Amino acid sequence: MNIMRNIFITVALLYFFSNTLFAGNNPFPEESIDCKVSRHYKYREDKLAGREVFVTYNGIRPLKNACIEIVAGNKKEQTRLAAGTCDSIPVLLPPDIGVSKDDTIQVNLVLGKKILLSKQLVVPYARQWTVYIYPHSHVDIGYTNTQANVELIHKRNLEYAIELAEKTKDYPDGARFVWNPEVTWPVERYLKTEPKDKCDKLLRAIKNGQIAIDAGYVSTNTSSANDEELFELFNYGKKLEKLTGKKVETMVQVDIPGVSWGIVPVAAQLEIPYCMALFNGTDRVGLAPEISFKPFWWEGPDGKSRVLFLQPGAYTPGAHNKGYMFWPKMAGQTDPDKLLRIVKTDNPRANFIDPYLDQMLPKLEKADYYPYDIFPMTWCMADNTPIDFDLPEAVKSWNEEFAYPRLKICTATEIMSASTINTVISFPS
Repeated sequence: MNIMRNIFITVALLYFFSNTLFAGNNPFPEESIDCKVSRHYKYREDKLAGREVFVTYNGIRPLKNACIEIVAGNKKEQTRLAAGTCDSIPVLLPPDIGVSKDDTIQVNLVLGKKILLSKQLVVPYARQWTVYIYPHSHVDIGYTNTQANVELIHKRNLEYAIELAEKTKDYPDGARFVWNPEVTWPVERYLKTEPKDKCDKLLRAIKNGQIAIDAGYVSTNTSSANDEELFELFNYGKKLEKLTGKKVETMVQVDIPGVSWGIVPVAAQLEIPYCMALFNGTDRVGLAPEISFKPFWWEGPDGKSRVLFLQPGAYTPGAHNKGYMFWPKMAGQTDPDKLLRIVKTDNPRANFIDPYLDQMLPKLEKADYYPYDIFPMTWCMADNTPIDFDLPEAVKSWNEEFAYPRLKICTATEIMSASTINTVISFPS
């Protein structure tokens, strides 16, 4: 028995030492690192934007004084680990990695001067986007409520918009609130029915750029309009332009799939160079989805007039991500005292644009028809709904966390006149 016991002990010791030898004398043979690349960029210590990678160490080794080393070509950068950190360790990559193409890097776990673990990682291309957010409430007279209540909702939105714009006027660039009534009907109704002091306040807000005026009186079926009616569609917008001194340069058409050809010479004659359309997204869309995010100079039937046309998708991202919690409380509510005045929550970043960006930005990066680094979108709770008071706070918080995508609350004309679009799209000869 003693002989058998000695043989067993000898074999066990040989097995242990042979495994240790082949494991490179590593007492932690089951170690590994996993890496997950984020699409977001954050600001590095040198104030440049770098993609964020999360590194997870799988093992039991103490990582005191360890660091993550990134090797990208001839560049090496190290990020020292916080004490006890081993799960989802955030590391910011060099600023040029993954910006214009897929890049391959080496991720090393370093302890002292020794590389313990190493992993090759492909960093997929992610554009450094600026997201232009057009806040509005779709004006659909009589659709979800009585005409009187729809008028009340949109007139009240003008007052709350001025309040929010004043509150956020000192916010960082991009987070200052601006409101887009979408069409001029709410403004006309306000100026015709409210006291002079209120009207003067609204006109000042328009002059100051806190309320943006788009050219159309309503979103309408332009194919049923004659020439005179097409000119009348822009008449009140041009009156406001003279009254305030603020140029009215963009027609915005919402929830109607497209506009008729006759719009082009009329808009051009009235010095309205832009047309931005936001289709329904689900109903009565026809071929509308096929022209989304494909801006083009639209030439009129006279062969001379042109407008820049852009359909930045549907007007429904806000309703799908957040508005669904609020618009059912408005639809069909005929008691004006029970209509929601504003949308405001305890967590502005909840139910925000993240899912929509995750869906759309990778798609556009792969598309051969969209080389631009701006992403225009709408933020609307639904038809005839209140303002989302959370928006400036959500944008401010987002931009404090991320370098890219960078968010900007804007007007339609800011989208249409963005330098990247106008640089890439040249006038046809």
